[in-house]
Amino acid sequence: MDAAADKQLREQQELQRLEARIREAARRQMMGGAPGAGAEAKLAAVQDLHGERLKEYAELAARADEEFKDTVEMAERNRGVIEGGTWEHRKRAQEMLSTADTALSMTLTAKAKGGTHIGQYLPPEELERFLKGAKAAANGETLEAPEDFEKHKLDESNIGYQMLQRAGWKEGEGLGKEGSGASAPVNMAGAGPAGSGVGATATDAVEGDDDEFDSYRKRMMLAYKFRPNPLNNPRRAYY
Repeated sequence: MDAAADKQLREQQELQRLEARIREAARRQMMGGAPGAGAEAKLAAVQDLHGERLKEYAELAARADEEFKDTVEMAERNRGVIEGGTWEHRKRAQEMLSTADTALSMTLTAKAKGGTHIGQYLPPEELERFLKGAKAAANGETLEAPEDFEKHKLDESNIGYQMLQRAGWKEGEGLGKEGSGASAPVNMAGAGPAGSGVGATATDAVEGDDDEFDSYRKRMMLAYKFRPNPLNNPRRAYY
């Protein structure tokens, strides 16, 4: 079999798998949303699908820590498809398994409200942090993150902390001979999004010149990261 025919065969196999999953999802949706179906039937269908997903995630996640790598030989044995999932599939399954129950709870809660909006998935503490940041940016202020500072705060066990104490410095005082130097932590804003370059900022980071439309758009982009999707794949930051 030449390379072109082999590629076509692999594509057909992938399409067949995808089609089978789509048909199964449609069948379950019809079972739960058929005319006359009560709330209990719909809930049972959702929970049944959730149980099967958990089983699939658990089977893949159980193999995530196995000491072997995906090889070309493994793929060639099954026309380019690695049986049991690739290394990335297994790692993603661990993430999906850890968030599956929360995703189901959020979905059922949103449906119970009679409608869904992406903003409903934004946790209250994240919304409060966003609004504080927007207010600070509008006033030209820099919003500090005390929880990050407290988490990584240095104490007397740190060598640099001890050296400053020997030089006469006390906690709460400014640096320098006259004590007029910086007393607050530097660069508390933290690093940019994962995988981004130097100087990059999060796409949902508020700025001083943002209007109400920019603020709403960024708030929805932030909420998107917390919205469970049909396959419960962990949401990634925009790049």
